[in-house]
Amino acid sequence: MSVSKQPGVLFFLYKFQRVLERERSEDLIHLSKAGIHDPIPSMAISSPSQNGSESSASNQVHDPPSASKCLVRPATSADIPDITAIYAYSVAMSTATFEIVVPDEAEMRKRLHAVLDRGLPYLVAELEGYIVGFCYASQFRPREGYRFTVEDSIYVRHDCIGHGVGKMLLAELISECQAKGCHSMVACICGVNPTSVALHESLGFQQVGMLPEAGYKFGEWLRLLMMQRPLQ
Repeated sequence: MSVSKQPGVLFFLYKFQRVLERERSEDLIHLSKAGIHDPIPSMAISSPSQNGSESSASNQVHDPPSASKCLVRPATSADIPDITAIYAYSVAMSTATFEIVVPDEAEMRKRLHAVLDRGLPYLVAELEGYIVGFCYASQFRPREGYRFTVEDSIYVRHDCIGHGVGKMLLAELISECQAKGCHSMVACICGVNPTSVALHESLGFQQVGMLPEAGYKFGEWLRLLMMQRPLQ
């Protein structure tokens, strides 16, 4: 699928928001290096988004993207700045991940290569030359007996959520893991995240377990919901 490079309304909206997000990401990374574990003060987030990568956002673009116009492709090192910015927002502003310290670009690059070195897919969604989401599969647990079970991780730009980008990414991730001979895929969903649950259910995942109070973030104990779907 080709992606148009012609400037349009989205081009200028994304260019402006990309600058803002890059500055925000750099601020978060600087705080992380200074050892600040919860970079967003609790008073500044009266109700942190439980949904993170798949939740609604108050500052979405006015002319939202269409997933049908996105190109899903393998991630490269050149995508790391955008991937880091997207993930930094989820770490600082949501419970989509239990990670608390925002990782820098060097750490995100290391994680990318760790996935690729295992022969597993790491994908990005690109729209008009801009990265609007990413996902990857990792071995569910490190012991070798788990090597045929993978866990998905998926994050979408907060202003591009709710328009099918996440589903397009996850569908392609499932397809590539099937082609690689993986046996099943697990989703570990942090906190109460009905949008992520609905996304996974729409692609054949079923709830298989729940760990209450598995993580602690933003001053509260959060559950971990586990979903799974066969790949073979």
